[in-house]
Amino acid sequence: MDGVALPEATDNSAPYEYSWEETEKFGVTRTITAVAYDNQGESGSASIEVKFFNGVEKAPMPTSRYSFTADVVNNKIYVIGGHDRHYNLVEEYDPATNGWSTKTSSKFPHAGHASCVINDKIYIFGGGTEKEVITDVEAYDPATDSWTKKTPIPLDSGAPVSMDACAVVNGKAYLMGGLSTVEPALVAEYDPVADSWRLTNSVKQEYGGEALSLNNLIYFIGGCEFRSAGQCDHPQDLLESYDPAADAWTKHNPMLIPHTHHCATLLDGKIYVMGGGDMAARAISNSTLADKHVEVYNPATDHWTARPGLPMLDGLINFGCDAVNGKIYIISPEHVYEYSPD
Repeated sequence: MDGVALPEATDNSAPYEYSWEETEKFGVTRTITAVAYDNQGESGSASIEVKFFNGVEKAPMPTSRYSFTADVVNNKIYVIGGHDRHYNLVEEYDPATNGWSTKTSSKFPHAGHASCVINDKIYIFGGGTEKEVITDVEAYDPATDSWTKKTPIPLDSGAPVSMDACAVVNGKAYLMGGLSTVEPALVAEYDPVADSWRLTNSVKQEYGGEALSLNNLIYFIGGCEFRSAGQCDHPQDLLESYDPAADAWTKHNPMLIPHTHHCATLLDGKIYVMGGGDMAARAISNSTLADKHVEVYNPATDHWTARPGLPMLDGLINFGCDAVNGKIYIISPEHVYEYSPD
């Protein structure tokens, strides 16, 4: 690597290979050289230039937690709630200053919840604590640092209340892909103007997935086969889009690998998916079953592309990622990275 031999990097039998963990010089072009020798001592070499995780580490989140939500308003990221008994905590990250500040706590406890931004306000839906699942809904206004109670998720209606996802189309929020008190779990529409709920006819049972809106469609990504909240044997590679106007789903090319309890964000019209694992939300955030893969979906071509993996395993289950000013900020319990896609 860069002209310096890696430790124990000699292989004497085919297939000749070597693997190692790289934890330095993220985003810097590195030169990897392989040298082959024959039985007479003659040699030949080949080199390739690569970048390892094109990002830099930033100031960590002041309060370590997981199963939070992270949303962007006016180029600042708001991390809300989370397990390890930080259900009401709100912390703001400013990428411009690389600084964190604590904001007014939420009125209700939230972890494993869903969130959406509508008209520069962050709506928090359901979730719960270690002991109970709640249906409470509230809106946070970063401009006034204040919370407002909203109409709860209709109990026993089939609407998802935990480990679900949220996306916005035409000013309305859609909850999908989570756990419900009544099965099957339906897609639920919330109107912030009327502060009212409507249940659709569509079912989305996978939990631990991600939802993003683009061109009036909602893309639902990955998740776990609907089984139980405590175990996930089969993470999904699915990608489907939901059309609220037609109340209908369309399948797209699946991901390169399965993801559940992962993170996804939009940048320049493409979907970036990263991390996750094959354990459900009760798994500790630094599970060794976490996944470092990063892949990008182009809706225009219905094609997935693999990108260099993340630099850590710890905290890659139930974490956050958001795009601000052309960068993706990855927020885990112990680390924050500013990632440059190109």
